Amino acid sequence: MGVKHLGGEFKEIGKTHIRVSLSGVGDFDVTTDRDEAMKTDDLSLLGLEHPVVEYLMRQSRELDPSKRGIVGKFTGREESIPTGAITFWHIHVHGPGGQYQQRIVPIGIDGNGERSMVIERLTTHLREIQPHAFVISTSPKPRGLLAEIIPEMLQRELTMKGWLPENASYSSKLLAWIEVLC
Repeated sequence: MGVKHLGGEFKEIGKTHIRVSLSGVGDFDVTTDRDEAMKTDDLSLLGLEHPVVEYLMRQSRELDPSKRGIVGKFTGREESIPTGAITFWHIHVHGPGGQYQQRIVPIGIDGNGERSMVIERLTTHLREIQPHAFVISTSPKPRGLLAEIIPEMLQRELTMKGWLPENASYSSKLLAWIEVLC
């Protein structure tokens, strides 16, 4: 669930500097650059523990899963974009010795239900999507992908990247489903 969808706004001030205004949360100047955040008192580092991110994730988790989605097209893109979906998962990993970490992990899939790096790379262009609807399809295919196929892909991704150490457990929650139309 995005800032704009909740009636807020964000404005890019620089390459890594964003001003976020959201009713009920406040106004924040945030950055994705740790060094920039350390140098400026009124600029905070954008991360999973930031109040704006926690608020947005809480709002998303409170929605019924069928309402956590967008169906749309990426317009103005020259390259061919296949039909598929980008899913975003909030992952909690509990490791040995009380270790804990959380991550947001995107998984892209094509229209055949196969992992798609082409679709996954669209995560950096989400502002370009032109929504057609704000619901996940009620057909059995997305439900089957979410229940069986994508969780396996997610576990492989966590293991491959070294985010799931031996003797660790994890839980996952779907934050968003973005169905990409050609």
